[in-house]
Amino acid sequence: METKQRKRSKAAVLKWMAKDEEAAFKYHVENAWKKDKATMEGIGFPFTEGNGLWWTAKESFKLFKKYAEQGYIVAQWGLACFYLKGRCVKKDLEEAAKWFERAAEQGDAESQFQLGTIYLVHPDPEYPNDSEVIAANWFRIAAEQGHMLSQYQLGYMYLIGIGVHQDFKETFRWYLAAAKQGYVDVMSLLGDCYYLGNVVEENDEEAFNWYKRAEEHGKYSLDFGLDVMYENGEVPSQYYKREIAQYKKEVDKNWHACYRLGLMYHFGWGVEQSDEKALKWYKKTIALHDFPGYAMDVLADKYYDGFGINQSYEEAVKWYKKAANKGWRSSQEKLIELWYEDGNAKPDFKTAYKWIKEFAKQGWREYQYKLGVLFLDGEHLRKNRKKAVLWLEAAAKQGYEPAKDKLEELGE
Repeated sequence: METKQRKRSKAAVLKWMAKDEEAAFKYHVENAWKKDKATMEGIGFPFTEGNGLWWTAKESFKLFKKYAEQGYIVAQWGLACFYLKGRCVKKDLEEAAKWFERAAEQGDAESQFQLGTIYLVHPDPEYPNDSEVIAANWFRIAAEQGHMLSQYQLGYMYLIGIGVHQDFKETFRWYLAAAKQGYVDVMSLLGDCYYLGNVVEENDEEAFNWYKRAEEHGKYSLDFGLDVMYENGEVPSQYYKREIAQYKKEVDKNWHACYRLGLMYHFGWGVEQSDEKALKWYKKTIALHDFPGYAMDVLADKYYDGFGINQSYEEAVKWYKKAANKGWRSSQEKLIELWYEDGNAKPDFKTAYKWIKEFAKQGWREYQYKLGVLFLDGEHLRKNRKKAVLWLEAAAKQGYEPAKDKLEELGE
């Protein structure tokens, strides 16, 4: 329901529109652009009430079309978004590209980025390489104007060699430019560059600092990052005291902080070594983790390998079971593997059989074969040739060669 103030404001705008449509339109669209520029970059917006405009989507489409044809940049960009998203009009990439290009040629960086994205994501099937080159050129023009997403995209294209010759110096240059503007994902990528040494010379201190900046904005690296640096003992020692003080403030809400404190106490990095305290923080990690099965699996691995904690096969199996019951597939498979290995961490057959049977029912051919062999051998299950053949045939139908060989051996 509209408030009285909103109704009065809307009435004033409509009155202005009736008197001088062009001035009113440009004024309010410009304000909407400035107000919501951050969320519009790269995604567009629907140009409806609630986004700084007073018009419905259909009314907006008509107005944008009218003023786009008169050469108004924001209207050209907006009309292209309508066609790109198929809002109030049939989705049409050619029309979207046409209007983005008109705005791009007038120097609009956002339209240049959108145009480059269309060429990259929807290349001409007859000339895909040409499309990539055109995309890179538009990204470069926008990047040189300071467009953050274009800087990242151009850096990535130099990294892979798409539309440009592979050039790690250019990758680093444009990643750095985007990161300095606050692009958090790129801060994490810069950490990867320094950590791996694949784009610039390896530097743990620079890697640590970029990962840290990304984390301060809520971005945690999935593949490398500070967790891996802590696991490998690669965090520069001068940062330990500062990190410990910070993590102890975050332990009620941040599982990364708990996990790293566990490592630091186990190895004695910046604190007095204590396996008891290490275990305390590992368990706290499990309580806070978004995926407790994953955290339990990690703890089980540590017990099994004796990494970051005193080795205990019994505890490893215990935590693998807990993770498995939380639905963590990796732990479920490890329980099966450990049973077959017949080593120090051997779980009971009942546990292994539970997951073999579950995977077999899900259609995993390897486990269908294993279940068939268990019924055939009769060592751990009551011997049942009929059930054995059924499971072996199920695996064989999926092309599993050991199952085919076993059936041939049985004369089936």
